[in-house]
Amino acid sequence: YRPVPPLAWAPLILTIFGIQDDGKIFLLFMVSFAIMVISARTGASGTQLSKIRASHSLGASNRQILRYVILPNALPEILTGIRIAIGVCWGTLVAAEMLAGTTGIGFIENVARTVSDYELIWVTILIMGLLGLAFDLLMRLIISRTIPWRGKGYPVKIASICIKRSFPKNIWSSKKKVGTPKTPFSTALLVLVMSCSLTSLV
Repeated sequence: YRPVPPLAWAPLILTIFGIQDDGKIFLLFMVSFAIMVISARTGASGTQLSKIRASHSLGASNRQILRYVILPNALPEILTGIRIAIGVCWGTLVAAEMLAGTTGIGFIENVARTVSDYELIWVTILIMGLLGLAFDLLMRLIISRTIPWRGKGYPVKIASICIKRSFPKNIWSSKKKVGTPKTPFSTALLVLVMSCSLTSLV
């Protein structure tokens, strides 16, 4: 259904569900679903295989790779998709209210159009613009707080986890002196060098 314009679904959905909130919610779901799926798929498939292979070689489990490699790489695309979907949904909602609505800012503007109240039309346009700007600024703030690792070498956390896994657990849990670890120092040094290389790939 993605190639179909969102407003083309509005008459059918509003006829089936009515002009209440259920129809509007389902319409917005249909509008945003395709955008979100494409964004999530693009973000996940855009993860570099070198990062995944390097994480495997450092001893990271599949769950750690999903959480610390694939998800951080996909989050920028996912959040960007949410930002785009909010803008498209906002425009679709206003248009649906103009088309067949009894409440909402789109309905008010449509009523103002029928009575040629230009002042009210400009007021509704200003309100729609301010609300759209507020939604966009809110998403920018969420993106900046949610993905602060962009361009800062996030796989360092994976490297630290994998380095810890390279040594016996008693080295990290006990403060007493212990004997020589089972893992040779050269292996630990190799793991550290590989982790630095992984960080430079970001």
